[in-house]
Amino acid sequence: MKIKSTTSKQTTLFIILAISFATLFLPLTSLQAATLTDGMDASYVVGAGSGTQDFTNGFSGTSSSEFTSPGEALVDTVNNRVLVADAGNNRVLIFNLNSTTKKLDDYTADNVLGQADFTSTSANRGGSAATNTFSGVRSLAWDASSQYLFASDLTNNRILVFDLSGGITDGMDATYVLGQADFSSTSGNRGVSAAANTVFGPEEVHYISSTNTLVVSDAVNHRVLFYDTSSIINGEAATNVLGQADFTSSSSNRGGSAGQNTLHSPAGLAFDSSTSYLYVAEGATPTSNARIMIFDVSSISDGENAINVLGQPDFVTTGATTTQSGLGVILPGLFIDETNNRLFVADSSNARIMIFDVSSISDGENAINVLGQSDFITGMSPGATQSSFFAPTFSYFETTNDYLYVADGLLSRILIFDLSSEESEGCPSGQILNAGGVCTPSSSGFSYTHPPLCTANITPNTITKGELATLSWNINWPTDRQSNYYMKVPKNGIYSHKVNSITINPEYTTTYNLASINMWGANFCNTTVTVLDEEGTELTSPNNSYLSASAGSNPFFRAITSFFARLFVR
Repeated sequence: MKIKSTTSKQTTLFIILAISFATLFLPLTSLQAATLTDGMDASYVVGAGSGTQDFTNGFSGTSSSEFTSPGEALVDTVNNRVLVADAGNNRVLIFNLNSTTKKLDDYTADNVLGQADFTSTSANRGGSAATNTFSGVRSLAWDASSQYLFASDLTNNRILVFDLSGGITDGMDATYVLGQADFSSTSGNRGVSAAANTVFGPEEVHYISSTNTLVVSDAVNHRVLFYDTSSIINGEAATNVLGQADFTSSSSNRGGSAGQNTLHSPAGLAFDSSTSYLYVAEGATPTSNARIMIFDVSSISDGENAINVLGQPDFVTTGATTTQSGLGVILPGLFIDETNNRLFVADSSNARIMIFDVSSISDGENAINVLGQSDFITGMSPGATQSSFFAPTFSYFETTNDYLYVADGLLSRILIFDLSSEESEGCPSGQILNAGGVCTPSSSGFSYTHPPLCTANITPNTITKGELATLSWNINWPTDRQSNYYMKVPKNGIYSHKVNSITINPEYTTTYNLASINMWGANFCNTTVTVLDEEGTELTSPNNSYLSASAGSNPFFRAITSFFARLFVR
């Protein structure tokens, strides 16, 4: 199969699940002359509740105006709708756009797939997999010609294909399935081993319109699959594979170390039709290669070598970093802006989106811009603000209005960045144009100051090296959002909600960043201990100045937060 250039084993899966439900997606189209500055504020938020614009709300929800760990968002300006993979609620929400402005008139979904209504959220509707159910819907891809919607159904180990040519009805059936022989089967690799017609933990789907090709990142099998969708049949075999020499191999890095033709837990995908370059992010688990491989698929061959790499200086180096050229280990979503030759990377574990100039690629090149952080060396999330992310997963750039949609996974919201130069034109100070073109307050419209949800303290807060101190914390969830949590402190283990302090013995001045997470969302606090030597001089280390602590409400969230706690120790 040719991709033509045009102008136009269960543990690994569980880790993928934990990260997938805690992350963001990145579909963008073209930024053209749009304005993008490092660390800029978002203009709107979807997921904060119907009609609200509260950028400090980081809680998940189950209504038609809320998300739980959203995945990919797509904007279809032809049919005037935004489609969002609401992963934690096992559904796809569809929001209608104003047919004239191509903007949202409100923030309440109009249709739903995967559930019978807007109040149900159980995986597979509380039963077994079927033609109209999801279990962790992760990514979406759109074929405008056939009106097919492709959805990666992560824990059902399949891709569902919905025919939307006749419109959308709530809870409608899918027409086809890939990765399984039928709509009721869910086992990874069909319960046997990897083959051309199986998947295990499909992370992202991407559609190449010029060749009627669906590309799937098959994470647990450490490969990327290509399907011919010109005539789909249920359970059809893939036509090509990258990352493995054949369709039956499934070991990470082909059973060895990272190389020019290997993959480890691939996630994000993007295709540049002007060059026929396929970008593959290796970032579905915390042991991934933390890099983006670039393949020339103008004339694809199974297991071919990549031609360039980003995130690492060469094809054999691995490991996460927080630098201008480096990336974290969780890279769920990619998007190519072909007009301006920019690659958008959801660097989820560093709570940022990195933007690379790909007009002329060199291995390990620096990023040119960043969103979610004010610089390239910060990798911590401050919580829910107008400019921050906590585990972003995907994004989409809509060219009619120059709107960038970003799924902010752990904060369960979609942030919309207005990259045009007329964001607040004609509005009084303190107001912005809403999606319908009306001036509204830049906040949610009311003022409320709540006490800190998370407080932390170290006693004493100044010690001599070798002395002990006590790190304590207190978590105050809103009365209607209470649930048990578990505190994870780096290098100290997991503590239940009945424990609220531990003894610490840091060697350097250290700030402890605590992220307390339960099923409703996350809140944050930090505290610092100063460490002196025997002469009273402060001891500092740039590589050990921040530690993170996390809390989770059940084993699923403990897996997420344990991962982030390990990840953020520098």
